[in-house]
Amino acid sequence: MRYLLFESAAGIAVFSIKEFDDVAKFTAELQRSITDGGAFSTLVKLSSFHRFSGNEDAAAVCAALQEGTVPETVLRVVQAIVKGDSSTIGVVDERLKISLDAAGIPAEYSSLMVEISRGIKRHFLRLMAGDVSPEQYEAACLGLAHLMARNNVSYDKNRADNMVIQGVGHYETVLKNTNSFFMRLQEWYSYHFPELKRIMVDHHEEYVRTVLAIQTKEKLISGETADAFNKLVSDGVFGKDVAEKVRVAATISTGMKLHEDDLKAVLSLAKQTLSMFDEKQALTDYLGAKIAEIAPNTAVLLGDIPASRLIARAGGIRSLAKSPASTIQILGAEKALFRSLKARNRRTPKYGVLFSAPQVSKVDIRHKGRVARNLACSIARTAKMDCYGISRDTRFGTALKNMLEDRITFYKTGTNPPRKNIDLMMELYPSGSSTEVPIQNSTDSPVNEEKSSGHRKEHKKEHKKDDKKEHKKEDKKDDKKDHKKDGKKSRSKDRKEDQDAK
Repeated sequence: MRYLLFESAAGIAVFSIKEFDDVAKFTAELQRSITDGGAFSTLVKLSSFHRFSGNEDAAAVCAALQEGTVPETVLRVVQAIVKGDSSTIGVVDERLKISLDAAGIPAEYSSLMVEISRGIKRHFLRLMAGDVSPEQYEAACLGLAHLMARNNVSYDKNRADNMVIQGVGHYETVLKNTNSFFMRLQEWYSYHFPELKRIMVDHHEEYVRTVLAIQTKEKLISGETADAFNKLVSDGVFGKDVAEKVRVAATISTGMKLHEDDLKAVLSLAKQTLSMFDEKQALTDYLGAKIAEIAPNTAVLLGDIPASRLIARAGGIRSLAKSPASTIQILGAEKALFRSLKARNRRTPKYGVLFSAPQVSKVDIRHKGRVARNLACSIARTAKMDCYGISRDTRFGTALKNMLEDRITFYKTGTNPPRKNIDLMMELYPSGSSTEVPIQNSTDSPVNEEKSSGHRKEHKKEHKKDDKKEHKKEDKKDDKKDHKKDGKKSRSKDRKEDQDAK
């Protein structure tokens, strides 16, 4: 027995489909019967109906169904009807089929179920008989629409890219202030201990922690702050060789002495700088967690911070998914692009935000443009997968990242050319889709056959027209050639006659 799950504002209904084999063979007749309520009522019959307790209950169930998950309420209703291997439940969403199959309930998703659901929606009140009145149904639809619209405006947990945009803005501000504070601290403390800057090159946070631990070089030599300094070594902030270099440099340092009030000001600045480093790390972890929810494949391909910057620059994951690769490549370099176009300069920018991506920043300057173009093409695909895809795994982004690294190696060495995109896609999705999409047989869909035959006729007509046009063009060319040859022959004859006359 075949059933169909249908959700409405009034409740969850399960309809049984009569004579399913005959219905499946005559899809064209089914489409014509949708307009006739009497004929359609002979095909389906109400088997079960679960009424919602209120608008909040209806909104929760409808929101879960839209996300492709089956709530407990719907699961209990379906389990009470569908019993045994011979019974299946039809759905109109591919994700619901996956969720029901995972719950052990045989589900079916096809174009036939979509057509039957369209007919149920059209004749819902007639099929429900006395269970739902028109006034009740209209009030339920209005209340559910208002509540779901309010919930969608207030928060959307699947596409919460606004949080990432604001988080990236705060991260950029903290990063800029951290660099400014550190440069000020390093310049200020170098009057007292200039050798420390040369020992800890490109280790900013370690430098700040060392300043807070030793305070002054005199206290380090006397052993007053030796315990705090040794704790940095035991915590793994830096190694024993670096600690020994700092001790040796403190004994031979040529820096000036610091008074108590100067030391107090320097340590206060160091504490503020260290708190900014901690804030920067906390924001990095926050953005990593948020971007893993919103765009997991893009985050794997680019990295957490570059992916967050790109989404913020594009205005959201949906805008990024709609952008072509050429636009993604120059995001962040709009001023340079328009400046070069205004000056009629051929040297347009090759990358914007993508310059911070590890694939672009680490390659040679000769290959940066090509790598940025390939990376933008990969981002255009991963963004579409993250925005519109059903699954949230990262194998798509990981595969594109490995292929891009192989391409970069090929640019450097010239050996081992990378695989083609079609080979990679067929390896990831052998069926040609990211999920198992049901494919109808040609015998089960005469409407599709009619459409395909119609398309074939149209293609034949178009080909005939194109052939006629090509033949006309060829005839014109041949006529022109013949006229030219005839003209040449006539001229040569006239020349011969003139010579004979002379």
